[in-house]
Formats: sequence, structure tokens, C-alpha cells
Amino acid sequence: MGRTTRVDIDNGRYHVMNRSVNREAVFFSDADRVEFGRLLGVIWERFEVRTLAYCLMDNHYHLVLHCPAGGLSDSAQVLEIFRGNSLEFDQFVRDGLRRALVLPASEALRPILTMAVDQSFGPDTPGPNVVRTMIILLLDTVCERDRERLERLLDFPNPEAQDRAERRARQRRCEDPRLGSALGRAIGLFGGHAVPGTV
Repeated sequence: MGRTTRVDIDNGRYHVMNRSVNREAVFFSDADRVEFGRLLGVIWERFEVRTLAYCLMDNHYHLVLHCPAGGLSDSAQVLEIFRGNSLEFDQFVRDGLRRALVLPASEALRPILTMAVDQSFGPDTPGPNVVRTMIILLLDTVCERDRERLERLLDFPNPEAQDRAERRARQRRCEDPRLGSALGRAIGLFGGHAVPGTV
């Protein structure tokens, strides 16, 4: 027998709890928790479901959600995408962004990214290669035509070097949330649509 349908009323407030099977870990690292936080931003943007409070434990989480226009059931389905596997979550977010994002001309790309870095990092110096790292991260969010254009701009010597650079950039994004924030700002400046903190 299947699970009963969730009650989904307008302007509802809900306590949502999800525990893993056999109490196994869901969140393996702080990077997983950051990714889950970004997913909460996705449900806000897509369904206007607001997170009022949360508690993320190693093997489960608790959320208090406010659903002004309903949307609890849709949000729960989105949250089920995250099972401590940030690769699945990243693919979900990239698929949503890839449809909407249009990059500016190559000569405008670096100045826009630099402006977004300045806004997100403030007086802190993010390091010399942060704009290049952001361009590498954009590879995950753009259509195939723009991906080829970015690959030419980055000029990797071979596919293995590109794979290593992409892995390092994703790791750096997980370690420094300001990088994801800067990327989200840049996408906004491109005229694309990104949920704050979800890139």
C-alpha cells in the first residue's frame, strides 16, 4: 500500500523530518550541508516554500517550512533528490540553470565576473585565479555552444587537465560559499536567472 498523499494547504506551516534508512549518514561533510542549504533556496524560488528553521544532523534533518501557496508535496519531491550525494544535486541545479542562462560576449565576461567577485568577497582578497575558477564553474551551467566557447577561452592543454581543473573548482566552491555567491551574482548580471546561493 502506498503512502497517503501529503496534506498541502495554502499558507500552511509544516515540520518536515527525514531520516535515512538504517540511520546511515545523509550528510557526509559540511560541503553536503552547504549543498542542501542551496537546495532549500531552490524550493523557495520554484515553489515559494520558505524555510523558517532547520536542523541538519548526520543521518536526518528537521525543517520548519512555510508554504504560502501550497507546494509542500512538490518541495518534498525536490528534497528527496538530495541523499548525501552532491553530484545528483549538482546535476539537478545545473539542468535547471542550463535552460535559462545566456552568456555575454567573451570580452564582457571577465569584467562581469570581477564585479561579482568584488561584491561577494568584499575587502577580502579571494586569490589570483578566482575569475578563472568561476569560468570553469560556468562550464557546468551553460548550453553546449557556450561550453565550447568557454573551453576555447580557458585553453586547456588536454581533456585530463580540464577534468582536474573542473574537480578543483567544484571543491573550491564547496569550501568557500562566497564563490557560489559570486557565481550566482554573475549569472544575475548576465541577465540569467539563478537562485541566490544555488550555483
